[in-house]
Amino acid sequence: MKEKMLMRLERDKLSHKVESLERTVKADVPKRSLPSPNQSGGKSQDKKISMTHAETNKENANEDSVLPPDDRENPFLDSEFDPPKVENMSLRKTFKAHGAAVSK
Repeated sequence: MKEKMLMRLERDKLSHKVESLERTVKADVPKRSLPSPNQSGGKSQDKKISMTHAETNKENANEDSVLPPDDRENPFLDSEFDPPKVENMSLRKTFKAHGAAVSK
């Protein structure tokens, strides 16, 4: 019983891999054989190409993004800004946030 389950898992994994490879091949084939603009059927071919681009974008959206390293240097560390002019600031709007105490 355990062997059957493992075989099914492996079969499903391989079928998923084959499907993704087939989608990749289908996406690459229209890019290589683009018709010239003066040939008939150029519009339908463009629609097919845009569909394959949309499919590849969906596949890329599922992948994890690469995070930058934590030990990189802060590019804004040396930048200095002018202090804000507090004299020109004024209160515009207030709102009642809590009717009761936040903690007991």
